[in-house]
Amino acid sequence: MGKQKSWLLAILLVTIVVFAACSDDSEGAANKKEQTEDKDEVTATGLKVMESENVGKYLADTEGKTLYIFTEDKKGVSNCTGKCLSNWPAFHTKDFKVPEGYNKSDFGTITRKDTDEKQTTYKGYPLYYFVKDKEKGDVKGQGVKDVWYVANNQTFKKHIDQAASLTEGIDKVLTSLQDLKDTVQAAPNDAKKTNNKGKALSESWEPIEKTVEKRNTEAYENIEKSLYPLIAEAKRDHPDIDKMQRLIEETTSKLKMFKKKLASSS
Repeated sequence: MGKQKSWLLAILLVTIVVFAACSDDSEGAANKKEQTEDKDEVTATGLKVMESENVGKYLADTEGKTLYIFTEDKKGVSNCTGKCLSNWPAFHTKDFKVPEGYNKSDFGTITRKDTDEKQTTYKGYPLYYFVKDKEKGDVKGQGVKDVWYVANNQTFKKHIDQAASLTEGIDKVLTSLQDLKDTVQAAPNDAKKTNNKGKALSESWEPIEKTVEKRNTEAYENIEKSLYPLIAEAKRDHPDIDKMQRLIEETTSKLKMFKKKLASSS
């Protein structure tokens, strides 16, 4: 009878050990499945390249939802908050493979100051969805208010990098203004020199004129109120030096203010 009890006890212990081992395997499998699901979830919100006849190739998430940039943002800073963010929800993903044609180093992450949430960036600019894009491949946000564009290299070249070129152009105009100022001060009676400097000023303004008007119509109209009369006066046979000096100071101040505004939005 004692031997029988010993065998029963041994069988019971073996059963308990086997059951515990099976339980550990089940929990391990469950954890592994959960980790796999998490990984799949990250992949599902990754990035890929889409193409449209209207906008060409552009970035989208893996479900085909278009991603946008806001040209009023700064690098690393989102200026889309409140109602804006409701219409343009922030996009965030991690551990994604970089789509063909793009560099991993161009992508990053910021923490939004308003919501304390993460947002993925491309070349420093936060990425967004557009609430009116309902179907895969929709690009209804392209060009909205001339500040929202699909995220691709062409967008940055045309709408972001262009600001840097515009700044260089403004610097050239400011240099021409300084040359004209120096000329009228050093040789106020030399109309020919003044005419030449006035022509140079006009030529330095012409390449950026349309860009300035498109970028900020109000600033453009304000600049032209003093710049155009200045150019016209500089071309006269007998320029009014006092009038020119006043217009030079006004135009210089306006251009510097516009340049500062450009810098604050880049």
